[in-house]
Amino acid sequence: MQGIEDKIYNYYSSHDLVLKIAYGAGKLAFRSPAIGREPIPVTEETVSRIENIDVTKFVARHTEYHEALGSILK
Repeated sequence: MQGIEDKIYNYYSSHDLVLKIAYGAGKLAFRSPAIGREPIPVTEETVSRIENIDVTKFVARHTEYHEALGSILK
């Protein structure tokens, strides 16, 4: 993971249809799942630098991440 000096916190929701549909439209151009919709795959090398946080129970739509921030951080 060149270029990453700190930790990555990936807050994702499987309910995020914007990422599902928009990312799905460009699926052929992308080689990995949309960040924010699924966990980022971790390896032995990256496990200490990537933290996946499932916020599906707080975020029902793409626009709700900001509103749900208080609940997510608790």
